[in-house]
Amino acid sequence: MSIFILSSLCSAQNAENFHRESVVKQSFFSYMGQEDANIFFTKLNIEQSPLSYYDAGGMPIIGNPQYVKSGYDSTIRYYVGDFYKANSNRYQFILNILGLKKGQFFSVGFDNGVKADKLTVNPSVFVGYTQTFQISKQTIFNLGLGTWLGGNISESPCIDSYDRQYWCQNLTSWNDYHPNYPKPLSYIDFRVLAVF
Repeated sequence: MSIFILSSLCSAQNAENFHRESVVKQSFFSYMGQEDANIFFTKLNIEQSPLSYYDAGGMPIIGNPQYVKSGYDSTIRYYVGDFYKANSNRYQFILNILGLKKGQFFSVGFDNGVKADKLTVNPSVFVGYTQTFQISKQTIFNLGLGTWLGGNISESPCIDSYDRQYWCQNLTSWNDYHPNYPKPLSYIDFRVLAVF
């Protein structure tokens, strides 16, 4: 007997792969009557002083430097460590719960976000659903979907003694800074398991 898995991932971003792979695996096992766990975490994280900040879906936002150099004059160096120091720990989790049907899982998650002097990542909530179906005697189909809701990102400028505004990461003009923050992670996965 050989097993062939066809997998198609259609997502806004390619992050949180561990969650996605783990819940699909458990869904397949559950459908085949071999479930390992009825309730399990696929993300459980506590951040205290990260080197970089990420959105809830794991996409990079911004560094957490101690010192920066000016984008205009590399001889100018400035301490910004306190500007990006989070006011509290960041807590993130995704919990998966077996549904009433075999092969069915519901996922819920939470990220309390980040609040620092120059960076804010608002709290966000994750919701997801995974279901495995049998298409034919030798073919099983899996559908998974999920999304993070909330998590808006905003920054504040540094201001010098002349009331000029700068982007704190490289001390260039705030007016020239146009961030391209990641969009909240949303995904739809289709997978087919064929047994030959």
